[in-house]
Amino acid sequence: MFQYFGSKAGLFVECYLRASESLPSFLDAPPSVRARGFFSTVRYWIESSEHSLAERGVAYDVLLAGDYDTPMAVKRELTRIRRELDPAKAQRVVHEAIAAGELRDDVDPLLLASIVEWMLYRFQDVLMREELDPGIVVHAGDFGQRARAQIDQFMAVLESAVGHPSRQL
Repeated sequence: MFQYFGSKAGLFVECYLRASESLPSFLDAPPSVRARGFFSTVRYWIESSEHSLAERGVAYDVLLAGDYDTPMAVKRELTRIRRELDPAKAQRVVHEAIAAGELRDDVDPLLLASIVEWMLYRFQDVLMREELDPGIVVHAGDFGQRARAQIDQFMAVLESAVGHPSRQL
């Protein structure tokens, strides 16, 4: 194991990489959703969280461990890998949304992709794992009325933050 991975951290980084590649990307949204645009795709991603977790719970737990419970040197490596490989295909989707006039064009596209991923993943984490931020969402995984209202609020905040100003008139 150590000859191949070099260390426990190296083994974990490989597990994280495989876990992130096993989860769906923005491009995996149905064509009808993608055709409605960037924000419809993000909403689909959030609303699919419960189903995705049920199918790929172990992979999701590996990502949570990497995001919340690793030393800074490992986090830097995970960030580098995510930026280079873009497993969620956020960078591609952001470039498409800028070209379509849906997202701001006055902010670096890589920064926009990072902002969207940070906000989306943390919100998704809270939706799926209530213990990460108790009280924000009623019972993780329960996509009832309160959770749906919070999804609507999240989408409104996200669109006001990164949406093209012409969309906000």
